[in-house]
Amino acid sequence: MYLNFEPVKTLELGLSLVDELELDSGGIYKFNNPTGIKKAALSPNASLLAGISDDTIYLWNYKPFYVLSAVRHGGVSSFGILKDIFWNPQTSLFYVLVSGGFIFEYEVNSKKSQKLKYIFDKDHIYTKGCGEAHSLNILGLNQKKAYILPKGIQFICGASDEKCMLIATTDRILFMNWSSQIKASINISDICSENNIVERIVSLGNKASSFVIVYSDGRSFLVKYTSEEDGSFNANMYTFYEHKIKNVDYCPSTELLASSDRDTVYISKIEEDKPKTIKTFKIPNTKDKDIDLLKWGDQGNTLVVCFDSTISLYSILGFHIFTTNLIDESSEIEWLYTTFDIFWAFSTSEIYVFLKQSQMSSQEPNFGDSCIALSIPLGYVPRCGLSKCLSVSFENLIFLTEDKILFYVDDLNTEVDSCQPSFMWNSYKISTMYLEENWPVRYAIKSARLGLIAVAGRRGLAIFNNSMAKWKLFNLKSEESSLECSGGMAFFNRFLIFSCINHSSDQRDEIMFIDTLLPLALDPDRASLIFHSKVLSIELHSSVLTVFLESGNAEIFILKMDNNSLKATYVCSIDTSSFIHDASMVRKILCLGPSSNYEKVTLLLLESLSLSIISLPLQHKPQTIDSDEGPQPDPNYYVRKISDRTECFSVHKDFDKDYCYNVWWFDGTTYYREDCDLNSVAEEIIAMTFCSERMSIMGLDQRRLKGNNTTMGLSGIKMGSVSYLHFYFRSCILENPIGDVIKSLERFSGLLHFSISLEYLLHKSLEKKSKNNEFLGKLLFFLSHFECFHLVVGHCARKVESKQWEKLFDKIGGFKGFFTECIELNKFEIAKQLLIVLCTLENNRDAELLVLRFLDKARKNGNMELCNDIVKFICTVSESDKNLFSMII
Repeated sequence: MYLNFEPVKTLELGLSLVDELELDSGGIYKFNNPTGIKKAALSPNASLLAGISDDTIYLWNYKPFYVLSAVRHGGVSSFGILKDIFWNPQTSLFYVLVSGGFIFEYEVNSKKSQKLKYIFDKDHIYTKGCGEAHSLNILGLNQKKAYILPKGIQFICGASDEKCMLIATTDRILFMNWSSQIKASINISDICSENNIVERIVSLGNKASSFVIVYSDGRSFLVKYTSEEDGSFNANMYTFYEHKIKNVDYCPSTELLASSDRDTVYISKIEEDKPKTIKTFKIPNTKDKDIDLLKWGDQGNTLVVCFDSTISLYSILGFHIFTTNLIDESSEIEWLYTTFDIFWAFSTSEIYVFLKQSQMSSQEPNFGDSCIALSIPLGYVPRCGLSKCLSVSFENLIFLTEDKILFYVDDLNTEVDSCQPSFMWNSYKISTMYLEENWPVRYAIKSARLGLIAVAGRRGLAIFNNSMAKWKLFNLKSEESSLECSGGMAFFNRFLIFSCINHSSDQRDEIMFIDTLLPLALDPDRASLIFHSKVLSIELHSSVLTVFLESGNAEIFILKMDNNSLKATYVCSIDTSSFIHDASMVRKILCLGPSSNYEKVTLLLLESLSLSIISLPLQHKPQTIDSDEGPQPDPNYYVRKISDRTECFSVHKDFDKDYCYNVWWFDGTTYYREDCDLNSVAEEIIAMTFCSERMSIMGLDQRRLKGNNTTMGLSGIKMGSVSYLHFYFRSCILENPIGDVIKSLERFSGLLHFSISLEYLLHKSLEKKSKNNEFLGKLLFFLSHFECFHLVVGHCARKVESKQWEKLFDKIGGFKGFFTECIELNKFEIAKQLLIVLCTLENNRDAELLVLRFLDKARKNGNMELCNDIVKFICTVSESDKNLFSMII
């Protein structure tokens, strides 16, 4: 999960050589203006960005961002303008398409020098880099080859995968291998026209041998090829989306497609060469403007959506994270902005946005079109994703930037429509000594109980003590540099569980147990777990540690404290190949633990978007839990899919039952709960469903508090509290049939503050100034089904301004009928509180008759104290208004 914590920054696409080279007045080289950039591409290893304008090729270092070189292409008049740029996925080569039918191949050369050098001539410029302290990288471009295609073909755009380049022209699709040979072509002259050309090509990954192409008119096609034995390609093209789209992007790591049409986003999976939509959501407040671009980021865990100068981040299934406006709208010149590319490499903490800027008005001077590049700084929770931030501790939210730890707190007075915190509580700078050697930080974990945060970068780790505001580092750099965090970290009691590659021990994969109270040092006697396969991930649930290996095995251990040391007891090793289809798609695998008698173990598996419960019977029970070999899983296992649309999941102990857990999962919009009993016995279904109900964002996290069953939500909102019910009621009433809402909320009606929560929601609804407040009508109809209806309306009427009374009672048939109901139902206290409202809204005659009726009813019920109060009210009011109650007095 990410946070936009600072204003956007402008990236310098070019350099002023007057300042950099300090040349005399006669030797200044005029650097080509970079504002005409129209396409850019990120290198396969995410270290370089290459871009083009009509006549110039640019090369930038990706992180940190700075310009490396600019090459002016002198043959524009002969070959045409530069049209597109893309990289070879396996080399340092990139390719530039020229409109006149040429492809130029460029290779990036790296040279090392002990001194800073500036190399420049008529057509090439190489500028300062910021490499290692002992050396400096000077990168340049060498044009290697120019592939010339038949005359009359005009290039439009291109893309590539590991096997070939796909080039779209004005009349055909060309397939070229990396040896510059055309292997196949598809005639598209019947589709293309002057106003309908290929606008976008997206590869569906190296495994698929497929591309999706999108035309100007919104039609899309799947282009698929196969390699024949003689080296030729067999290519075909099929209609892809049935509806028109403007944008499309594919993420190989999740195998998900994202596409858009105007203001709607579609998330799809490909089944039988067709997109199957699994989620659709609209982008709000687009102001009748189409979505310019959408792109997967953070290895497919986040979707970036752009329109005009606005950037929005959404989770994998459409949960809104944040929206930011990139441009200061106070400028005197009216500009039109179009985002043409976004770059977000790996888990970096910046998004680069390239925008085309066009002057809308005809005022002078007219600056024409230009390109600007901006950086959105991000704070993030490394390797935790959305689920970690939706189930945080009740203290605060913690984010990392490139060099800081940020502590944020939520503002509970605003309605939650995203998981962005409201204000910063504190911030601490990560140790400069650690960052200098090990930037960037890749992993982080927090212990709320101990107030500790552990971070791990390129090598080693550092531990931050929040109460002391101090960092603990390795004393010996050699020890720090020998450890490379690989599978993650976790806290158990005071110990840090650290999964790493130990380069001092034959690069073996190891899980170390590090005592945070002791100095950081490599102790040969420290307890650790050693594996002969790469550790992909570790997950700690309660005291059960799950280690998922590259070999496909899941190793299960139980952790326990023994005096002042931590011991791991081996439970079993599970071969997951029988129920995991693709290990690269596993986002989380977690063992809930063995049953009480060690007859079986239960796993939770999140593979891509599919969440399953897996139960594996054990062949035999060990004599003791400390048995060396432990029980082995039976080859017969039971799998039950819980959901095929899971954003994230969280597991919490059921405090009322032993060996029972609540599994909460989120599908981007709704929370659901599944109860899992580790001791349940079944032949087909191991974990039975307890309930599956609509939950608001506030209900994911549950935690034990002060020995009772109270549960906590985001930033400490208690489930069942006034704030929780307010958000819950509003969400349910807006999105569900009233009958379903009433049934699901009956469990809350016994709470003492149930009516207060409804009153709070009614008060907020009355304050809205919209003329047609549909929600107010739905809310009052919903309220009328509960016993506390008259109490809520009466209390709310006393607390709102008098000008709101008419709006309130018009929605329930008028005040006169409501007041009469209170009298007839013996709700005397409510009726007494509404007497002043009665005198304000009703005419004198009706007011007198209703008060007399109220007085008579109180007398018949023997409530003489109430009779005295009514008489006092009549006397008080009549003193200020002689006409009111004249027939009584």
